[in-house]
Amino acid sequence: MRGMLFLFLAIAASGCLMQPYTGGQTPAGHVNESPANVTVAPPVQRTCLGPVCGADEQTYETDCEAYDARIAILYTGECRPPEPLCNDSDGGIITEVAGTATKGNETHTDYCLDSTQLVEYSCLDGTIAMASFQCGSGAECKDGQCVKKNDSEENASLACAGLTEPDIYVKDNVTWNRTIYYDVCVDYKGVKDYFCKDGVLGSINHECPPGYGCTSGMCTQSVMTCVESDAGNDTTVRGKTVTTRGMSTVSEDWDVCLDLQVIREYFCLENGTSAYTEFSCGSGKKCENGRCIRSTCTEADSGVDIYIASTTKLGTANYADSCQDEHTVHEYSCYGDSVTDANIACPTGYLCEDGACVK
Repeated sequence: MRGMLFLFLAIAASGCLMQPYTGGQTPAGHVNESPANVTVAPPVQRTCLGPVCGADEQTYETDCEAYDARIAILYTGECRPPEPLCNDSDGGIITEVAGTATKGNETHTDYCLDSTQLVEYSCLDGTIAMASFQCGSGAECKDGQCVKKNDSEENASLACAGLTEPDIYVKDNVTWNRTIYYDVCVDYKGVKDYFCKDGVLGSINHECPPGYGCTSGMCTQSVMTCVESDAGNDTTVRGKTVTTRGMSTVSEDWDVCLDLQVIREYFCLENGTSAYTEFSCGSGKKCENGRCIRSTCTEADSGVDIYIASTTKLGTANYADSCQDEHTVHEYSCYGDSVTDANIACPTGYLCEDGACVK
């Protein structure tokens, strides 16, 4: 008897009789049932915004997609191509060296405004900047740089030498009082043209005629140029179309939503101008921020089609096409994130049957 009592106390001390089952692997023959009064919380609804540009330089439709892919977000909006670098061949503002500043397709070379003034191009904060300088006493501007004067030129004639009539279509220069004056552009469509009249220097500021612009000190025929960012009618991307004539911007247009379903898409024509077309984003899509994206509304017949009976879905709600009467269809369709409906008469020779017009 004392031996059995000792065995019972040893088992109790080990905890086998005092520890109830609290989870983990279910013992054989035991049914693990949840208490009836336990409530399971619904999943958390996330708010997703987009598009965003990820650290992998890929565009994600929403920040949620980037988060799920474990990609850090660089900035809001679609990924933009890297900005081209600015390069200056003479290494900055060096008036004694003629240099060329380049950024992408844009190129500018140092030049002489006249025999005393230099126009110098350089890179500033990643962009091409322009500045003008006086070459100073004992120096003159030649071939885009300030150089020391040649003493032998001191005996040159003081009379004006060069063109005797202004010609805005030719870049030229004249010399007067030992100073060289070069034709220059006063703005993108105006030219300052120097000439000699009775041995005296003259100049005229002239606006280039329509279709012409000032380039390198003369009026040249301007060509229309159109550039677009989304490579045509791509309704899934918000594109920008820029039209220029010479140095003048004629138009600058972004793709835009006219309403929840219709997008105005701009594109370039072969003649260098731009145009636009208006599209419907189509079934299951909506227009937002100048592009077509997925909608929460879906339909089986791809829009308004009175010859097919279909169901339009929005969330958990279903809207089935039906017959208003024997000659009229009650047609449901998507419009953005909403459902729209209309009563549409069947054509002659058709009757409404089971939500569709049939012969």
